[in-house]
Amino acid sequence: MQQLFTYILITILSLSQAQILQIPLSFSKKQNEIQALNSQRLRSLQQDSANLNLNVISDTNQSFYYGKIQLGNGKNNSFDVFFDTTSSFSWIPSSSCTSDSCQGFNKTYLCIYSDMCYQDNKQALSNYNYSGGQLYGQQIIATLQISGLTSQNTQFYSANQILNLENLPVDGVIGMQLLKSQNKSQESFLSIIQSEGKIKVPMFSLFLNQKEGSKITLGGFDPASIMDQKKIYYHKVISKNQTDETFQWAVRGDELKIGSYSASLNATQKQILISSVDQFIGLNQDIFNDLMNYLTKQYKVFQNQGYYFVDCKQIMPPILIALPDSNSTSRIYNLTSDYYINNTTQTCQLMIKSLENPDLNMILGTSFLEKYVSIFTISNSTIGFAQSVQNQQKHQSPLDQVLCIIIVSICCSILLIIIGVCFYKQCKINKSKLKNGVLLKEQHTDNKESDQNTIKNPIFNTNQNQNHDSSFIICSQNLKSENKKGQCVLEENNDNHQDNL
Repeated sequence: MQQLFTYILITILSLSQAQILQIPLSFSKKQNEIQALNSQRLRSLQQDSANLNLNVISDTNQSFYYGKIQLGNGKNNSFDVFFDTTSSFSWIPSSSCTSDSCQGFNKTYLCIYSDMCYQDNKQALSNYNYSGGQLYGQQIIATLQISGLTSQNTQFYSANQILNLENLPVDGVIGMQLLKSQNKSQESFLSIIQSEGKIKVPMFSLFLNQKEGSKITLGGFDPASIMDQKKIYYHKVISKNQTDETFQWAVRGDELKIGSYSASLNATQKQILISSVDQFIGLNQDIFNDLMNYLTKQYKVFQNQGYYFVDCKQIMPPILIALPDSNSTSRIYNLTSDYYINNTTQTCQLMIKSLENPDLNMILGTSFLEKYVSIFTISNSTIGFAQSVQNQQKHQSPLDQVLCIIIVSICCSILLIIIGVCFYKQCKINKSKLKNGVLLKEQHTDNKESDQNTIKNPIFNTNQNQNHDSSFIICSQNLKSENKKGQCVLEENNDNHQDNL
């Protein structure tokens, strides 16, 4: 009943276009640059789970989604940022940052009053961990402009010292993590724009598509991006403990299954984290090791420098993920191999990584979110999933590829056979015509020789003279009339006729 009520409420609010903002997201790949960040992100998984600011990002973001924001009034203050569901704070690099990491950012920001920005010196940022790096700086209140929305009270941390984030592919982060804090000096981005009346409902949704149309919707979701609105399933967000004011967007799990391998995900206090900035699917270390052993034996998966690969021609089974919904009904999400295999090269990489954080069973990154629209609601602390209507041509499974190759091969073979038969028949016809032409030519030659012999030896048929009165057949060079066939014709003997007169 609660599931139905939640669905009706959110659907009604989402259908209303008022106070709903859609922010376009861009898709990018920076594999070579981001791979250097891998070890840093893995180190972040080893931090103490009691750290409220822990951002668990399992790997290198070989592909990622980002949006554009503008700070202040200056048109040149445009920043590419992550909308990060694993971060509770928003931050940008300060123009006063002199550390080596700051040299890798395309943009930094100078907070000045004339740009409608001021610093809150009472709120210093101390040792904030992000993606394996560390940030130090001041909290600022800045004017944010984004896709037609203007917020004059958005909280950012202006980082004047950044460590171990040299290869971050964006210029800042908008924290979308669920933050429930009694301290008004720390508010999440979503709660701020709601308090300003920019959105009506404290919720947002993600529609991710590598081709086009990716977006984050603030205040609701876009029904047009969902295949079937009756199949939106909501899952309760769980917290690590009762005193934790920062709730991660994490849910519980039931079971993971791929092929004949299965693993339980319902261990107490084990979370499944939903990440908008991580492409990989992260698995608990024990589950990951067991799964890779199984895949190595059954599907010839092999390891190279910590990554796992498979022959692109290999047909891989789907990953089935069972999650209990708000009514404790287990919902199964089917992630086919085209979503968890990166086949941009001749050797396909499994987008699955090992996690070392003891609190996590799994991370569902953008590989999962590309297939399922995700709906994050703060008011009732739920995450909803529904199958996306994105262009399925982007994702083509190895099985589909093999079938396409077979079909194309068969069609080409049939076409070649048809062409061959037509060519054979035409050759046969031409040969027959050529043969008939030779016979006709020979016959014509024989007739010509016969005519010539006749001309040399004229024949007078006296019998015909009797039958045709004074007429006789003349076949000579003085022939007065000859038909088209070259035959002699009857001529009257004018002399005899005159004598008779």
